Order: sequence, then C-alpha cells, then structure tokens
Amino acid sequence: IAGNGSVKRSVRLTGGPFETFGAGSLSVRYSNHQPDFKQIRATVSVKGSKTPVTFGAARVTSQAGVVRIPLSNQAVRLPRGKRLVVTVGMTTASGVYSTIAGAPLQLKIGRITLNLSLLRRTVSK
Repeated sequence: IAGNGSVKRSVRLTGGPFETFGAGSLSVRYSNHQPDFKQIRATVSVKGSKTPVTFGAARVTSQAGVVRIPLSNQAVRLPRGKRLVVTVGMTTASGVYSTIAGAPLQLKIGRITLNLSLLRRTVSK
C-alpha cells in the first residue's frame, strides 16, 4: 500500500444464500511498517454493491507481523454465488474516513484471512 491506496481481494462463498450474524475478524500479515502509519482499515462488501457488509480497523504497532482486525457485528444477507470483496488499506473502501496527509506512506500487505460468523439458514428475506 502506498499513499492512500488499498489492497482488494475477493472470495466466492459456495452454497448459500448465507446471512452474517455476530462479529467476525480479518487477519492481515504485513511488513515494512512506518511509524506514521497508525492503523489498518478494512471493509467487506458484496461485489457490485457500495454498501459494506461489515468493516473494522486495528492499530499497527510493530515493524512486521499479523494484525487481527475485529469486524463490526452486523446481520446481512449474502446472496448465493456472489463474490465478497475484502478491501484493506489506510482508508475505507470509499475513502470516507481517510486521515492520512503529507508524505506517502507504505505498508506491504501479505496474506489476508477472513473469518465471518454465518447462520446455517438465513432468517432475513
């Protein structure tokens, strides 16, 4: 990630439809941390939708490692066969909560692991 950039990854959930219920988390492996880079922000959305399924942020304190980003507790129906897009960066997917200004910052993002709490059967229609 450089400047106000972000990294996007996508995944397709097989089966479904599903419904999120409860808090999830995102584990992000990173390196090349600079002291001015205070936190990593993440959003999870259904591909083609501007409304996030869930979101979260976590402080980055060491040069390299794995940070666990707790995701907000949301109940959202996930349509069958749609891709989920995970966006990790210094801003939210839409750039709304950006607080970065000045010199470009860099952070190398490695493996991203998404853990969502899903209901076996959807409740919402």
